[in-house]
Amino acid sequence: MMDSETSSGFSYSTDNLAEGLKKAREFRGITVRECSSLLGIPTNKLQNYENGKFIPSLAELEALSYIYIVPLAALFNPEEYPEIFKVPDADQLQQLLQIRKRIISTSLQIAFEKTGKSLKEVASTTGLSAAVFKRFLDGEIDIPFNFLQRIASGLDLDLDTLMDSDSQIGQWQEFEKKKIAFAKLPEATRIFLTQKANWPYMDVVEKMKKLDARKLEALAESFRELAELSSTDQETPE
Repeated sequence: MMDSETSSGFSYSTDNLAEGLKKAREFRGITVRECSSLLGIPTNKLQNYENGKFIPSLAELEALSYIYIVPLAALFNPEEYPEIFKVPDADQLQQLLQIRKRIISTSLQIAFEKTGKSLKEVASTTGLSAAVFKRFLDGEIDIPFNFLQRIASGLDLDLDTLMDSDSQIGQWQEFEKKKIAFAKLPEATRIFLTQKANWPYMDVVEKMKKLDARKLEALAESFRELAELSSTDQETPE
């Protein structure tokens, strides 16, 4: 089938669309009947979409991507699903959980030692007993998040420094935060950033960020000269 690519750089070949639709629904744990009911279409129509007999309309595809919480482009590229639908490995997840607990307690111990204060002094600022505070520092018991907030405050420790940003979970969290930040950008900025033709400009911006003040001033002066030349050219009569 014809491969259609938009200005955003996404490919919309329908070759794997049927597979993408079925896998996305199954990953989300939604039945054909439930999904058909949401769309207001017969169940056999959705089944025909999933077996490749018919192709949905654009409006239906947009609705299906919304129901499955999958980007529209991903429906056409189901090989990307392992990155979208992350199914954690239980052993790996439990091991990571234990590692994270040790990292947090160690970070608290280091911050505590830097204060030069006694357990009793710091514990008093958190509203905890010295005994409980020590058990938290030693990693003997899990620290409820509200207590962790108190402890971090008592140790003058930025809570963000305790957040995971390196593991698989941490990287996912960072990615989700970037998505939220992107969603908060002005609409014009979002549109600009999603246009493939504009991506080279972002490389220029990254390079400009690395320039020192002297080079930035020289660049700004060059822009001013260009602007003046352009203005002069427009004022010159033919």
